[in-house]
Amino acid sequence: MATIRFKRGDDYILKLERVGSEADETTRRALYEGAKVVADAVKNNIRNLPLCDAEKYILRDLEESFGITPMRSDRGGWEVKLGFDGYGSRKTKKYPRGLPNQLAARAIESGTSFRPKHPFVRTAVNAARGPCREAMKRQIDEDIEKIMK
Repeated sequence: MATIRFKRGDDYILKLERVGSEADETTRRALYEGAKVVADAVKNNIRNLPLCDAEKYILRDLEESFGITPMRSDRGGWEVKLGFDGYGSRKTKKYPRGLPNQLAARAIESGTSFRPKHPFVRTAVNAARGPCREAMKRQIDEDIEKIMK
């Protein structure tokens, strides 16, 4: 944490008021920083999935379709979601638009009757929990330090 010195109490009060007025924007930036850390961990796990060569296109589709939603306000707080969007590149008779990427991700994550499970999302989220908190804390500290100067 930074050390901040003031000559008069009025300056300190004004700066604290400014921190409060910019709290929403600081929160939004911190939330996106944390989401980026988790998203990077999930994408890294996607790249390391043990699928056969015939299924490599699924990994490419999953990696390209994974992302962060735009931020929105919900129940008095801010919210972002991470997930898969769209359809895969291979079209079939059953899936003329392509296999939904969410379905492919779930089949790999949880397994099917013919595919063993490879939990890549759950493990990434669990592993990124600490670094995510640190990234968010670092972003908040940087924003407060800028305001308090």
